[in-house]
Amino acid sequence: MPSTEPTKEMATPLAGRVAIVTGASRGIGRATAEGLASLGAHVVAISRSPGPSVPSDVDSGSIEPLALDIRVSPAVRDAFSSLEDRLGRIDILVNNAGAERVKPLDHVSDDDYDVMLDTNLRGTFHCIRAVLPGMKARREGHIVSVASAAGIRGFADDAVYSASKFGVVGMMDALDEELRPFGVRVTTIFALTTSRQRSPMRSASRPTWRLA
Repeated sequence: MPSTEPTKEMATPLAGRVAIVTGASRGIGRATAEGLASLGAHVVAISRSPGPSVPSDVDSGSIEPLALDIRVSPAVRDAFSSLEDRLGRIDILVNNAGAERVKPLDHVSDDDYDVMLDTNLRGTFHCIRAVLPGMKARREGHIVSVASAAGIRGFADDAVYSASKFGVVGMMDALDEELRPFGVRVTTIFALTTSRQRSPMRSASRPTWRLA
């Protein structure tokens, strides 16, 4: 009878692939970084400042921490260019970094607004723009953005955060059309907050970590 034991290729479908995960110091980002590494990928785990470290020794792949403020365009451009030069490729980008300040709109300061829009929308834009030339040239890649349930329905005391996530959804919808001719896959995740549940929303689709 043929063996039913999983082969190494089946256990590590992302061997040789390079993934970048933003907001990777905790929560969804950390779990995503560890999950991708367990499938064989070399993962660059980005966080804005040093925080709880992700493990660097994973059974299958590896995790490399990187401190980077994705709100700063030149910093993202230089860091991603350096990574691609050193690692040879970037196959997967997971935009998970996010900022939320829950308060009524008339209590939202200019700083609150800037932090949420610059992190959630501008930062996502910076990262996507940095990986696109390489992915389009190789005609493969996978871009994933964690948009939040607030990207399909607004919530009280969260107007600016919702606006930023609606922006992410719109950008990803447009990219899905734009990048199909180049073989680059686009996935949007609609996740409920991990710290507090709100009202029921449609379930998020799970991305398939496989490149055709």
